[in-house]
Amino acid sequence: MRTVALVDDQEDFLFLVARYLKAWYRVACFSRAETAAEGIEALGPDLVILDAHMPEVSGYEIRRRLRAQPRFAALPILFLSGSAFEEEGLGSETGATRFLLKPIEPEDLLRAVREILGDAPPRAES
Repeated sequence: MRTVALVDDQEDFLFLVARYLKAWYRVACFSRAETAAEGIEALGPDLVILDAHMPEVSGYEIRRRLRAQPRFAALPILFLSGSAFEEEGLGSETGATRFLLKPIEPEDLLRAVREILGDAPPRAES
C-alpha cells in the first residue's frame, strides 16, 4: 500500500481527508508545519499533499526543504490552496506536481492522487 503524507494546519480537514483516503492509502497527517518536513523525511511517502498557506511555515517552504534533498527531488507534491491566482499562475513555479483549489470534493482529491501516483481507479461493483 502506498503512503501519502498530508500537511494542513486545519485538523478537521486533516481528519476528513485522511478518513477518506485511508480506504486506498496509508495516510500520515501533520498539523504542525514546522515539524512536517522532518516527519516526511522519516516517513519517505509516495506523495505529499501540502496546504500552501499555513501560519508558521508555508507549504512552499516545506517543499523547498524537501527538494533540497536528492532523495526527494522527484517526490510528487500536490498543493492545496484557496487562491485561484496560485492555481492559474504559480503552480508550475512552486515545484508542485499538481495544484488544486480548496474547498475540494473528496472524489476530486482521490482522482488527483490516483492520477499522480498512476494508480487505477477502484473497480465498480456489479
